Amino acid sequence: MRDAGSIAIPYHTVGTAWVRLLLDALSAVGFDAMSYCRRKRWDLDRLREPHARWPWVDVVELWQAAARGTGDPHLGLHAAASLPGRAESAFAYLVASRTRLAESGRSRSSSAER
Repeated sequence: MRDAGSIAIPYHTVGTAWVRLLLDALSAVGFDAMSYCRRKRWDLDRLREPHARWPWVDVVELWQAAARGTGDPHLGLHAAASLPGRAESAFAYLVASRTRLAESGRSRSSSAER
């Protein structure tokens, strides 16, 4: 927690696996994510540490720099499209396997009624 006078502010962080995915996704859409990290003096050796945490503010600044650098108004969508698809829970699989989100909700509620 960071201290802001008399108020404690939680220090939000992001896990290494998510940061690696983000760097790969931003690189896939044409943003030189690794150069950005070197300019910001990120400790890139930490990307190999599975339990390392990264400050949320650094991740937000990375997104902002990528948005400015690419000029892509749909950067998040394009970056996400480059990621490997995976479902890490039954609910995620249900959503991913449906063509429309509304279908997923109907299927989930009807199976719960059984």
